Amino acid sequence: MHASPSVFRFGNCRLDLAARELHRDGQLVPMSPKVFDCLAWLVEHRDRAVGRDELGAAVWGKADVTDNQLDQLIRSLRRVVNDTGSGQDVIRTVPRFGYRWVAELRPDAPDVGPVKAEPPAAVLPPPSLPLIASPRTRRRLHVIGGAGALVVVLVLVGIVLSPLVRRDRDEAAAAPAAAGAALEPVSGPARLAVLPVRIDGSLDSEWAWLRLGLMDLIATRLHEGGLASVPSSNVIALAKNGAVEAVDAAAVRAATGARVIVSPSVRKTPTGWRLHVEVTGTDGDTREVEVHAGDAIAGARGAADRVLVLLGRTPGSDASGTTLDEEMLIRRIDAAMDGHDDDTARQLLDATPPALGDSLPLRVRKAEMEAAAGRTEAARTLLQSVLDDRARRPPDAQTHSRALFGLAALDFLDNRNDAARDRLNETIRIAQQAHLSLIYGTAMRSRAILHAVEGNDTQADGDFAQARIAMELAGDTLGLAELEASQAGTLITRHRFAEAQTLQDRAIARLERFPPGDFLRAAFGNKIHLHLAMLQPHDALLVAAHARIMLGSAWDTDWSARLHEVRALIASGRLDQAQRDLDAAAAAIDPARQADLYSALLANRAQLALVREDWAAAIALATRVTELRAASALSSPHYARGHSGGWRVLTQALRRQGAIAEAALQTQRFAAWAGTLQDPSIALQVRLSEAEQAAAERRTDAAIAGFEQALALTGQAAPSEIAMVAVAYGRYLIEIGRLTEATRVVGRVAQWVDQEYQCAVLQAQLYHALGQQPAWKAALAKARDLAGERTLPAALAIWPTAPAPAPAASGAVTAVHGESAAR
Repeated sequence: MHASPSVFRFGNCRLDLAARELHRDGQLVPMSPKVFDCLAWLVEHRDRAVGRDELGAAVWGKADVTDNQLDQLIRSLRRVVNDTGSGQDVIRTVPRFGYRWVAELRPDAPDVGPVKAEPPAAVLPPPSLPLIASPRTRRRLHVIGGAGALVVVLVLVGIVLSPLVRRDRDEAAAAPAAAGAALEPVSGPARLAVLPVRIDGSLDSEWAWLRLGLMDLIATRLHEGGLASVPSSNVIALAKNGAVEAVDAAAVRAATGARVIVSPSVRKTPTGWRLHVEVTGTDGDTREVEVHAGDAIAGARGAADRVLVLLGRTPGSDASGTTLDEEMLIRRIDAAMDGHDDDTARQLLDATPPALGDSLPLRVRKAEMEAAAGRTEAARTLLQSVLDDRARRPPDAQTHSRALFGLAALDFLDNRNDAARDRLNETIRIAQQAHLSLIYGTAMRSRAILHAVEGNDTQADGDFAQARIAMELAGDTLGLAELEASQAGTLITRHRFAEAQTLQDRAIARLERFPPGDFLRAAFGNKIHLHLAMLQPHDALLVAAHARIMLGSAWDTDWSARLHEVRALIASGRLDQAQRDLDAAAAAIDPARQADLYSALLANRAQLALVREDWAAAIALATRVTELRAASALSSPHYARGHSGGWRVLTQALRRQGAIAEAALQTQRFAAWAGTLQDPSIALQVRLSEAEQAAAERRTDAAIAGFEQALALTGQAAPSEIAMVAVAYGRYLIEIGRLTEATRVVGRVAQWVDQEYQCAVLQAQLYHALGQQPAWKAALAKARDLAGERTLPAALAIWPTAPAPAPAASGAVTAVHGESAAR
């Protein structure tokens, strides 16, 4: 599969997969989302033919798309790309299978920069040219659906501490918008970025905070004056190994699309502080201002005001509602937190002078540090005290929204979704009225993930869309990438794979502009999971290899994403490497502190034991997975699919060991537990397990009815789930001699026999039972190519003869549907 580049030319057309745009002769070609999804899928899989069922699953999220629907889609696509059914110069029909992209694709350079309205080159604007305001910086808050949330199998939704929204005191004090009003669009001919402040080398470490503290002060001041600017968090994120002083203009321009760079420096003088600022456009034109003041904060504010005047803007007032001592302390703490120096931030908070002990902004920051240390109850108490003191000391909008947002994250962590939603609603209302675009966008993103977790797909899509607009308007390239990665994770769980892949690829491309972080690792893990759901284990391993190149040792030590790679290794038959990785994971994961990862580790070990036919080990490990569902840390529905997989392995291994009665008991318990949930994937696994149990008990009619019901539930299922049912049902039908019915079921997975081992084995078993020697031989060769270290069923290697008569209707119990050595 081709992951990059994402922009191509063919004929007179230019295709941008990331922007989801097709231009013909320079004109944008309108098309429906499904037509573009079809186009993107064929282009991204141009190295092979794409089956009709696969294409239907990619575009509609289901495999049972009617022939008429797919034919109409292909006709529409051919019109879009100037192709015809007779010529087939772009899209070739593969008879009795599907389609393949055949037009020559030439890589092309992508459009640069997140703001489409910007001119090709940015020069410093003349004083008369206004620049419209844009929210610009982020601070550290709890985030619902952070990087941990993206690893959709191991942890559907997690909460992490991440740089988000910085203090916006003056912005919050602006005239509030009418209740319910949308955030106003912003634009500007040149987006501006402020670099970390260079400090005089003679200053001791006490003044290191000036780099980020004054950077954010200047960025805040320029924003308040109406200059469209890049959030400071994007600039800070470009620091490798925390070396903010090494962030340069070229890196900022490349990552964020900034076209004007503000480079401040500061040095101490015998009478105060001297602030020097250079303002440079992409044409190299540089202008300079310099200010001398008694303290560094006043100097930075004065220098920023000089830049505003230089660029034709009017400085705002200095009324901030805080004393100089409080502002100095807040900026020192913020600089430490932005620089990931939590020890210094905590020491500053602990040493807060008594005169500032009642400061609400400082109280919020202390709560965030408590949460970062895992002391969630202490954090909750501090944040609630901010809200409780509103009557006596009304907080500014920034502090109020941060307190609400932090409490919403803690509520979500405690599975109090209703309370979390209420707090997010209030956060969004306050941020909307105070024009806090980044808090608004982040809260919208969090509420979208909350909706997705609860199955409210329409509301989730709406909130994601509004969050995207807010972050695009704020110029938050990093936040937008994180948003798209989060949304892709939720789309994967909803089996909207084509949309998820487009978003995931775009998010990864954006995240790779910055030094590697949690979201990039999680996005790679999600992409591996997506390929596995689409029965593409080879592509999954290619993604893992790319992740290892990009992330190095950070990938090897992040087991929340690496366990996806282990699943890909098992699916590819690389069992020894999977075992080595699981052994390393067992040594690294703390069961007490990382219950979610520990449960996923056990599930992977149980699956590997099942493949290796170590029934006793599979039973012991899977039993532990099912027991963990009662643990408080894993009791949320977010982890239900992991528990479901453990139960399925348990019932399979028990039957293979011959413990039919115990398997029946566990199947009943599985069904009873699943009945408390409303998850279609889990319902499918339960129905399949019940059918397998009936087959093991020689209740043929009940087994057939159960398999048919399971097959009927695959209408909205992922290809991996379709194959799971078809492989189990197909093998059972072959074993009881119902070959005509088996042919119908096995045909459901024929499109995947070239890429997925179980499907290839099933096809070989059918041809063997039918006595079709040439077809059996070809299918067996495919299965051997895909087997890796797995052992093919011994009976499959025996030269086939004419079909034997069907056995008695009671059915067979040996190697029942997917529990044979082929597993």
